[in-house]
Amino acid sequence: MAKIDVDWSIPKTTNFDQMLRRFQRYLEDRGDRESTIEEYLGNVKRYLAFSKTDRPSLTDWQTYKECLHDRKLSRSTLNQYAYAARAYHRMLGGDLPVKRLEPHNEIPHYFDEDDVIKIFSVISNIKHLAMLETLFFACIRVSELINLDDRDIDIKHYTILIKEGKGGRAGIAYLNDESARTLQQYLEIRPLL
Repeated sequence: MAKIDVDWSIPKTTNFDQMLRRFQRYLEDRGDRESTIEEYLGNVKRYLAFSKTDRPSLTDWQTYKECLHDRKLSRSTLNQYAYAARAYHRMLGGDLPVKRLEPHNEIPHYFDEDDVIKIFSVISNIKHLAMLETLFFACIRVSELINLDDRDIDIKHYTILIKEGKGGRAGIAYLNDESARTLQQYLEIRPLL
């Protein structure tokens, strides 16, 4: 009688769509913001692909974390990967101990007045100039800029309504004369969608 050789182990999956949909629902039920959900889904998808399983172990996480460190990623990026993996493990009913990496206390590079003048002087596209001046003078983030509607901008009062700022908070940003003038010029000539 011939012996039949059968592999009874559960094969590791490489299609994680079902688990990622479950994870998305989990994050939505938790009340996370859309931008956080998108970031966590991308980070967890890479984590699962690396682990080659939709049920990674703590050892899988340690190995993946070492690979992330080897890539010389910033501390904030490493924290984001860790927070996403921790949320995924919690969804599975487990826990992943995560130690937050504190940022380096270095003085950031800043632009002086000459640098700013040089940057703005080489921009010939009114749309690009309006965007950069608004970012710079109103001190807003790129995500806040791209989420602006016409009704959020009040040129007359030099204000911009920020609806979804950092942490989902609303706020007011202020324009200076120069950025308000450039923004007004752009709004007058831009094509309407």
